Amino acid sequence: MADSPGFKGVLWASGSSLLSTRTLNVTYPLLAVALTDSPAWIGWVMFASTVPGLLCYIPAGALVDRLGARRVLAWSETARAILIGCLCVAMASGVLGLWHLVVVALVEGVLCVISNVAETALVPTTVSSDRVDTALSTHEAMTHATVLLGRPLGGLLHGIGVLVPFLANAAMFAVAAIMLHRLPDRHQERTRKSPAQLGAGLAELWRNRFLRSATLVTACTNLMVQCLIVVLLITASRERLPPLYVGAVLACPGLGGIVGAFMAPRRHAISQCIGAWAGEGRMSRLFARAGLLGDGRSTMLLLVWACAAGVLLTLVFRQSFLSFAGALVVVGLAGGLSNVTVRTALSREPARVTAASRLGSYSAVVLGPVLGSLLLMHVEPAVVLAILAGGMLILAGLFTVVPTFRRSLSPREAGR
Repeated sequence: MADSPGFKGVLWASGSSLLSTRTLNVTYPLLAVALTDSPAWIGWVMFASTVPGLLCYIPAGALVDRLGARRVLAWSETARAILIGCLCVAMASGVLGLWHLVVVALVEGVLCVISNVAETALVPTTVSSDRVDTALSTHEAMTHATVLLGRPLGGLLHGIGVLVPFLANAAMFAVAAIMLHRLPDRHQERTRKSPAQLGAGLAELWRNRFLRSATLVTACTNLMVQCLIVVLLITASRERLPPLYVGAVLACPGLGGIVGAFMAPRRHAISQCIGAWAGEGRMSRLFARAGLLGDGRSTMLLLVWACAAGVLLTLVFRQSFLSFAGALVVVGLAGGLSNVTVRTALSREPARVTAASRLGSYSAVVLGPVLGSLLLMHVEPAVVLAILAGGMLILAGLFTVVPTFRRSLSPREAGR
């Protein structure tokens, strides 16, 4: 366990901020519903809170490299606390309008992106180099835990009163800001990089063979997962299933992610146990092909095969809710493992490279629901699942069979 005081401070601040972010993801649309019954306005609020992820990652990376991660993160969280506090004042005064909410969601979304990049750059600097992997695993597990807690917490607080969740959000951002401002300045100095042009991060990401391939794989799997969730929601709507069931299934990636993140520091030992169990026969060769054994061991390749297996699971069991839950747990577990691998590689790079990688993976999160909805307008859910399964199997096959592609998904092999 990473027990550095600096790491503990960042972890607690990050947990407070992330929990607030997760609740806002729920309470923004709920507040829009309370203000209007217009689907268009509700959509604009949700769009305003997510579109900064497509526009601001690259500038955020340049900003963090120029000013330092600790300073940028502390002031970003301060600004978020003030912004949500002003929203609370407007609500309590009865002057909050829909345009105000859209603007707040947009600005807070920009600050969220900045905090995300700064936090990713800051965490590895708070521990010694031999503990970075453990620190990132702990932080990754906490990130998935906030997904599990934040969404139901947002709904619960909204049920008490429309103003209540936003008061809690402002307080949580303020706590995060205070803790970050109290961190020693040395954490800021260790993250400073030389200033660079905005496009430098994209160029550096492209030159890094592993990070380039890992970003592509993450984007493809994110696209698949978002489409899968749309199919789940459509299936739930048609079968008139209780929202509680849907919420429980949507929490499954977070549950799997926590397990995967805690497994990440022990992946070498786990690989050795699997190898001892599989022996020297066909089973051993199969596990090696899936990225679990040997010199080509790769959590990224495992993620691709896990996604393919998850979609096939929903097809085999005819879109039962248990099959969706199982698929999302498997994908979340593999995602938790692979995220730690990618974040460890990114910890050695400037923040602008992290920003470029996040832009690639986040774009798929935004586009996935759109693609899933378009497909469901023309074909049945089972056909959409078959398309997703076919695409993931092709991707998994290419990265497994083609030596150049396979080596690019292993940090040890990609540089050779």
